[in-house]
Amino acid sequence: MLNLHFLIHMKIKFCIFVFFLPGFAFCQYPDLVFDTLSRSDIELVEIDIINGNNYRFLTYIESDSNIYLMPTLIATGYYEAYYHNDSNQLAFAYYNFGKKSYSQQFYSDGNMKADSEYDQFGNMHGLHVVFDRNGEEIWHADYWHGGIELRHTKRYLEVYNYTTELIKSKKAFGCYIFKPTAMRERHDEISLNEDGSFSFHNYKADCDCNRHSKGRWKLEDGLLRLSADNPKIWPNNKEKTFAIISKNGRNPLLVEYSIYGLNWYASEYYKCKKCSCYQN
Repeated sequence: MLNLHFLIHMKIKFCIFVFFLPGFAFCQYPDLVFDTLSRSDIELVEIDIINGNNYRFLTYIESDSNIYLMPTLIATGYYEAYYHNDSNQLAFAYYNFGKKSYSQQFYSDGNMKADSEYDQFGNMHGLHVVFDRNGEEIWHADYWHGGIELRHTKRYLEVYNYTTELIKSKKAFGCYIFKPTAMRERHDEISLNEDGSFSFHNYKADCDCNRHSKGRWKLEDGLLRLSADNPKIWPNNKEKTFAIISKNGRNPLLVEYSIYGLNWYASEYYKCKKCSCYQN
């Protein structure tokens, strides 16, 4: 089967997506480097005909600045890789049990680095979540048999980004709400104002405020860059970039756009008529 490769250039840094079938698609993170574990490094540790054999990778892992990819089409079972070949320092665990396979990766201090789902062939399929060293989620995306879903990519943005059009028509202004689900217990409101200001409000279900800030927004390269007065409202940065996503200019959504792509899970704000907790 032919391989299809393409590069998507992004401002300042590059976000690289590599597509092939069967295969893998990934986004290169600025502080984490991708590396594929070798099938030839696999060693059988224990035979278990009921639950699946246990394996380990003999790969010598020294740095925790890697996101490891599994070699495809390996035997079912449980796999581990260690830092410095020390079984007390787990770097990677892969639960390869057919359609419900998944992996967990860790920094050298034991904090979670990545949590990913796989299909029965060893391709990323389902959710892929990456965390920084402080435990903050920096990427959360869906994959389909090795390929990242289009809605997370720059190609999707090129079609459905209505930021400039809605700002010019003044239809972009008003309140945007991030509502919690079973997977994201968070309430946020962003009030986008025509005078170049905005208000951010993070609150509990009873409208008791946890974090609040005013700030300024500006339109840059067809995207909105929000700069908050209070640097504590967003854990990783006092500035965030958003796109107003819409189909034919209707039902706009405010979605964060970073060097990784469109982060739907952490920043899908729905436009509403009125903010329910914070009022300007």
